[in-house]
Amino acid sequence: MLIRCPNRTDGRRLTLTERRADPRDQRAVLVAPTAAGADYLHSHCQAGAGALAYLISELPADETAALVATTPALRHLHELENEQPAVGHQGPAQRENLFADRPRG
Repeated sequence: MLIRCPNRTDGRRLTLTERRADPRDQRAVLVAPTAAGADYLHSHCQAGAGALAYLISELPADETAALVATTPALRHLHELENEQPAVGHQGPAQRENLFADRPRG
């Protein structure tokens, strides 16, 4: 499968990403953010966080309290993700079976 690296919009070079040779496989190319790309991502994440904070401020107090009550579980999910960095790098077949052995409910 080939994946295009979007570096152009409206004819202007954005230079948000750069291509590097994959040291493990010379047939492959790795795409990484440039400093400008990292800044762009950071600013968009900040904008998204600000928008989410505004929306939360518009919720009634009981719904805000319900969100706050989920904080420990969300932190635990983040910790679990950090313990298993390979999860994001698995193919679709592996992801489909990731939770197959866990009870549903």
